[in-house]
Amino acid sequence: MALLNLTNHRDHPTNPAYVVFFYGNKDVADDFEILLATNGIHYERDQEDEGRQRHLFGVRKVDFKAADSLNYQAIGKHRSRFIPNAYFRNFVLIFTLVVIILAIIGAIKAG
Repeated sequence: MALLNLTNHRDHPTNPAYVVFFYGNKDVADDFEILLATNGIHYERDQEDEGRQRHLFGVRKVDFKAADSLNYQAIGKHRSRFIPNAYFRNFVLIFTLVVIILAIIGAIKAG
């Protein structure tokens, strides 16, 4: 078992032919289930309570690549923006463009 797992999937503990995806949010889990069913990927769903609810999906390893892509779609649908404030987000974008333009101008004048 890995010391640090940054993903929301791991090998099935008893069946080496399966990968288990896990979610702490029911809405994300429900969207993942809809995506799996829509794409015809066989899965098994379960829920465990270890002080918190976790929604588990067992997916065959032969379907892992497609299921992993659907996993990112389900997570992305519920993700908030990195910079939620639109004014600050635009300021960061404009500031970055100004810095790049100044760097290009400086490189041209130095050369």
